Amino acid sequence: MRVILQYTLMVFMLFGLSACSTLKRTILDSGTSYTPPPERHLQPLESSDWTPHPSELTGQAMKIIWNIDSDVRDQLTLTESIKEDVAHYLKAEGIQIKDPKDKKTKHLIEEIERARRNASSLSFSEANHEGEQKVHYYVKGSLTKSSLELEYSDPVWCPFCEGKRSGSCEYELESGLQIEVLSLPSLQRVKHFSVQGEESYSVDVFGRCARYNATSESANGYQESRSDIVENLVDCSGKSLENFLSPQAYIEKYFSDGKKHIYQISSGSAAGLKEGDDLGVLRKSSVGVVKLGEAQIIAVQPYKAYIAVNDKKLLEEIRLHDQVKVEYTDYTLGLACIRIVTEH
Repeated sequence: MRVILQYTLMVFMLFGLSACSTLKRTILDSGTSYTPPPERHLQPLESSDWTPHPSELTGQAMKIIWNIDSDVRDQLTLTESIKEDVAHYLKAEGIQIKDPKDKKTKHLIEEIERARRNASSLSFSEANHEGEQKVHYYVKGSLTKSSLELEYSDPVWCPFCEGKRSGSCEYELESGLQIEVLSLPSLQRVKHFSVQGEESYSVDVFGRCARYNATSESANGYQESRSDIVENLVDCSGKSLENFLSPQAYIEKYFSDGKKHIYQISSGSAAGLKEGDDLGVLRKSSVGVVKLGEAQIIAVQPYKAYIAVNDKKLLEEIRLHDQVKVEYTDYTLGLACIRIVTEH
């Protein structure tokens, strides 16, 4: 009898724990889900003067072509390292990059460069292959400096010193990278900046400087300095591009019950948007972009998101297809990058 009672109690305990677990899971799930505003709260929106291309309303991540070449003799062999590392940096931030080895991408780059030489825009059929996501920007890097200079210094004069004394050789590595961001298909330059890098090291030598790889000490110094140059160029150009290429979307719907004001936007988590992101609300026009105000994302779905607006003036300003773009409020290049990055 005691065994039966113990078994019965155990069944009830297990059932109770299971029920509590189910209830807890239901509460957690309901807390993390978001129900869009009902259609009865849908309000009319005045149309903006500017309408995005339908491909920009699909909720896809930012997509670019990244290309780099050298305008100078690449003594430090920086081109390929920068090309790969910048691509890796941007991909880590959710930015999609077309494969530069793909035949279609190579052809598109050729068409872009040809259009640039002819000072014309790219036709949309060329910029957007049928069945593929639109490419937003062509990001072109040009290596403007990649040099290694050697300078020998005699040993300090010492009349009382005996024996042969070593002088020193200073190896100075200098680099320069210029990056342009062109909007597709217009090929309008929307961002242009340059990054400079400089590192140096010295080794003791007798009589004159030798090649940088003549000794293990010199070779190690060269590799360390070159690695620092690549790291700085990639980090500073990556930060500048990351801020410019931050996730963006467009206003699609406006819901209001008279108290709360919610807007549905055209992108979600697939484009890199996150709940709590701060957004700038922008108006595109033929004369440029004007910031109307700020908003915050309150809920995110894969290809849609919802923002809350409380500012009365902004509520009066927002129109259909106004742009919203993530603003990194804590964004900073950092002191090291500020010294070497120049905006043009």
